[in-house]
Amino acid sequence: MEQTIRVPDLKCDHCAATVCNALAKVDGVQEVSVDVGAKLVRVLGQAEPAALARAIREAGFSALA
Repeated sequence: MEQTIRVPDLKCDHCAATVCNALAKVDGVQEVSVDVGAKLVRVLGQAEPAALARAIREAGFSALA
């Protein structure tokens, strides 16, 4: 399953790495890719959307469906 999450406060590659690292720790995540310019995160796997949003928020960013 692929999920796309808008993260409006992504500003740089460091932000992208922080979000990727946070999401990689969520159960069910197989792959994460970030498009900083579009402010989008694409997650492949069977992770719960609420768990993904929580991981992004705990990393210091906002997550929008």
